[in-house]
Amino acid sequence: MIKNHKIIATTFAGRQDRMSISIQYIIKAIEKGIIDEYHIWDFTKLESDKAWLQTVPQLNDKIKLFTNHYYEYGEYRQDLHWYPYYSHYTLNNYAEETVVIKMDDDIVYMDLEGLERFVTFRIDNPQYFLVYGNVVNNGASTGLQQQYGAIPKDICPPDGFPYETYCGILWHSGELAKKLHLYFIDNMEKFKHEGFFEVPIGDRVSINFISFLGKDFHITKNCFCDDEKKLSDDVPRTIGRSNAIFYPMLASHLSFYSQEHTGGDDFPKIVIEKYKDVVKELQ
Repeated sequence: MIKNHKIIATTFAGRQDRMSISIQYIIKAIEKGIIDEYHIWDFTKLESDKAWLQTVPQLNDKIKLFTNHYYEYGEYRQDLHWYPYYSHYTLNNYAEETVVIKMDDDIVYMDLEGLERFVTFRIDNPQYFLVYGNVVNNGASTGLQQQYGAIPKDICPPDGFPYETYCGILWHSGELAKKLHLYFIDNMEKFKHEGFFEVPIGDRVSINFISFLGKDFHITKNCFCDDEKKLSDDVPRTIGRSNAIFYPMLASHLSFYSQEHTGGDDFPKIVIEKYKDVVKELQ
């Protein structure tokens, strides 16, 4: 626990080729006492991924696997797709002294020192509805990373990486994503930065790595349909609380679906292999 808060990391799972990297960071964070529990929500599409996922809780007793019980809520409907996840933390009496970190299954790098600081910042700044990590391959974060000098011009599109809140240049381009990842892997120190960025209310920012507080579970339970728009845009407008991006929490997001087939025949495979080499150095 950090500051008497229970810290729960969560993931909509999952693709083995990339999640097998992120799970190594999670286990190390559990061992270091940064994370108390890891909740994996089974949204797998392939039987091979589902079979692998069943083995993951054996890696650490703080890992829990949740089956996505669509039919507890009647006949399956697309608008209820994420309902089991978002309702769970309200309906199961989690205390206000809980921090939930929601991360994509293709977070292939996490700075664990930054993670501990991220959790502390999250607890100390309840005025923000969401606190984001500083994510490589996220339109908003990447624009900010360029602004503070982490990304050189030769890695950028002709007019640079803008601060993009929805879709945009990077979201569409696997080629740019590949270049960005390969540069980041060789130049991680350049991406480290202090401080945070307060996201203007109404900006829709991809929710690749976010956190929210137990006191807000009553709000998040209603964000199950188009959760990105609701969490990043609609809720802040409604409650008058902005979100924030915490710079020291460096994380790397492998790819958007729109990038998967636009980065050449070797993307994202070549990038996955590079991150496998990085995680081997995890202390």
